[in-house]
Amino acid sequence: MSVSVKDQSEPQAAALARVLTGLRWMPSRDTLVALASYLLVVAGLYTAFQVFTTERVAANFLTFAPITLGLIGVAAPAFYTTIARRRPLEDLGITVRNLLPSLGLSLLLGWDTYRNTLATLEITSGRNPVP
Repeated sequence: MSVSVKDQSEPQAAALARVLTGLRWMPSRDTLVALASYLLVVAGLYTAFQVFTTERVAANFLTFAPITLGLIGVAAPAFYTTIARRRPLEDLGITVRNLLPSLGLSLLLGWDTYRNTLATLEITSGRNPVP
């Protein structure tokens, strides 16, 4: 007695269908807030670099730095954690532990970025000293 290929695949397909239909995504409130925060950051970055572009420097900078990074990327999660969830900022990793090495590294990397940015600009007054 031979078994057809169709007979062998039906139980596997039925088992796969049971597994796939049994999956349910039930996100918590924290997951939904994180997803909304992500979507807002993406919308802010899109607005800064696709709508305003680098041709409108002031609008690009304001949209990118204080609004997208500052308000949506930092202040909104901090507000949600401390006010809505009533949890300490340590839950976000914001502590005073290792503050001095962190500040030193931030200053070093910021200085390097600033120096590299200045190297790409066409500033003649700083490069040609007055005799």
